Amino acid sequence: MNRRSFLYTSAFGGLALTAFPSMLASCKDGLAEDLRFEGKVIVIGAGAAGLYAAQILLNQGADVIVLEASNRIGGRIKNNSTFSDFPIELGAEEVHGEKSMLYDAAVASGAQFVDDESTDYYYFNGSLKSQAEATENTLFNTMLEAVDGIVDYTGGDTTAQAYGEISNVSDNVVHIFNALVGNEHGTDNSRIGMFGLRTEEERWTSGDQNLPLRNTTMDEVIRFACADALPIVTLEQIVQTIEHHSNGVRVTTADGTVYSADAIVCTVPITQLKNNSIQFIPSLSAAKSAAIEKIGMDRGMKIILQFSERIWPSNMSAVYGRGLIPIFWATSLGRSDEFILTGFVHGSNAEALAAMGEQGILNQALEELDVLFGEASDTYVQGLVYDWGNEPFIEGAYSYPTPDMGDAIEVLAQPVGNRLFFAGEASHTGGHTSTVHGAMETGLRAALEVIQNTPRQ
Repeated sequence: MNRRSFLYTSAFGGLALTAFPSMLASCKDGLAEDLRFEGKVIVIGAGAAGLYAAQILLNQGADVIVLEASNRIGGRIKNNSTFSDFPIELGAEEVHGEKSMLYDAAVASGAQFVDDESTDYYYFNGSLKSQAEATENTLFNTMLEAVDGIVDYTGGDTTAQAYGEISNVSDNVVHIFNALVGNEHGTDNSRIGMFGLRTEEERWTSGDQNLPLRNTTMDEVIRFACADALPIVTLEQIVQTIEHHSNGVRVTTADGTVYSADAIVCTVPITQLKNNSIQFIPSLSAAKSAAIEKIGMDRGMKIILQFSERIWPSNMSAVYGRGLIPIFWATSLGRSDEFILTGFVHGSNAEALAAMGEQGILNQALEELDVLFGEASDTYVQGLVYDWGNEPFIEGAYSYPTPDMGDAIEVLAQPVGNRLFFAGEASHTGGHTSTVHGAMETGLRAALEVIQNTPRQ
């Protein structure tokens, strides 16, 4: 599949028909022509959502500019190309599902995936156990049943921590339960809501495979998918105000530059909406503001460690420990002969680690790996910490559902009039929050909303 085929198939295929059946049902034969939009659009944010929204709008004839506050594109997609002999993903790392536009983009770009036939390891009851050994333990299997049972949950909107207690998850394996649920979703079990978790499980449609890229990076895949949008990004444009009225929109940046257009697609992370980094004129409704406050997004970090030799089992994909860092995975597996692990941590544990400073975090990681494997400190070569809580204009990992969140995501996703539109992974109403493909899908949704609703010049 070439790039043009990818764009047409992904943008105007089943997803679009699902999102806008009434609009698209009558234009299957001449879809692209019927969706022409020659107005001017400002896209705020050059992450996956903003770039993809800009790409679709450009394809349909719009005059588009993308304003990015930082000095780079990609948002929560970023890699380090100097730490190892292959690029280390500091942000998004896997393609979550083989039925997504991100998967299609990766394949179309020539990406290959890691052929992973390894197994996970778990530390509990004082020893390290392989997946096969762990599943011989009743307490471990009860915990897995609780994870699998989230999709069928019918109780009150409590936390995953409380759900684990009523599901008889033992203290011996509760750290693994937290790693598989709260930490995987960008926080910890004490903060994440069961209704939101269940809704995501119910609505997830992108497939079950988690596919690490082998011969390319997430950044390169997004650049391939959004190649036309790259030249229209203006970096270091910190948006301070958004004025939206019935006759148009206007954006003012920190350096005093003013941009006018017919519509705005706002894709900034939920943290930036929560801390009011942008002033909306007129102000967002009370309902929209309340929805923003109900959507969670916590500090998250990756801890990358290189060793002179492999200290973990040769067939290990990931290991779940009992310390502050819930999971380490074999980053170099299928990519390199170097020996590299990545620690992945969110929520209160990430906050505790952040207080230690970078060297303290690396020391903590080595201490935890010493418990798991016995000789981590002796073979340690170098390490780095990437704390997304310190990333300007992002300040966190990715969104998650809080208890009693209700319909906050749906309210966030709703346009304001026919000029102001919202995208970004936190606004995905179909269960794909906190993913790159979910961000892209919201970019498509917002672009189609602009085309459908904004008055043409």
